[in-house]
Amino acid sequence: MKLFCVPYAGGSANGYLKWRRVLDQNVELVPLELKGRGTRFLEEFYVDFDEMVDDLYHNLIQKLDGEAYALFGHSMGALAVYKLVLKMQKLGVQCPQHLFISGREAPRYQFMRNVYPISHLPEQELLKELEKYGGLAKEVIENEELLQILTPIIRSDFRLVEQLQVTNVIEKVCCNVTILNGLQDITDEKRMTDWCDYVDGDCELIHYEGGHFFIDSAMDEVIYKINAVVNDIKKSTQVGR
Repeated sequence: MKLFCVPYAGGSANGYLKWRRVLDQNVELVPLELKGRGTRFLEEFYVDFDEMVDDLYHNLIQKLDGEAYALFGHSMGALAVYKLVLKMQKLGVQCPQHLFISGREAPRYQFMRNVYPISHLPEQELLKELEKYGGLAKEVIENEELLQILTPIIRSDFRLVEQLQVTNVIEKVCCNVTILNGLQDITDEKRMTDWCDYVDGDCELIHYEGGHFFIDSAMDEVIYKINAVVNDIKKSTQVGR
């Protein structure tokens, strides 16, 4: 079963490659790279969030083979996979068997990103804000060359999220969803639990030790859950045949 993964703001699909050593053999990891980084470093950044979702859609459908698959997104990537599934539902395209939403509050709290933007801040102020998420290592912050590469990517991604307007209309995804959250993340439990209002299938919330990047610090536990979900899907599919 294929597991398609979308990176967080400022991240690259390469960040998921280390998962391969822990994922079960029946799970095929397929990271979806975004423009302006990794293997697509020379491509122009997205104009808006919708363009990013459209790009993910075209990359994804080329890799579908009619078999069941799952989607995983962390932080900005979580919002992206949610929007991606909505697009697929509207177009009548094969939707995922399961959706993993990680490290991102429910869409109804998007207004906070609109009201408190950080993408425009001077570099040092921006880095200070990013410290709250704990995503930048000290070696990165102290490496000016690396910062010159990463900062434009981070600014562009945060701008995409900050400019995204979400209405009060709740659009539901028609698949089962697992919500993953770090206990020490800056997002509170209610904002995560509210994701279940956007789900038409089963919805489960799981907490892990760690901050915003618990998917790294608690990687083995996160992958254990993914493996369990995939195995359950495989069993139910075999029973249905």
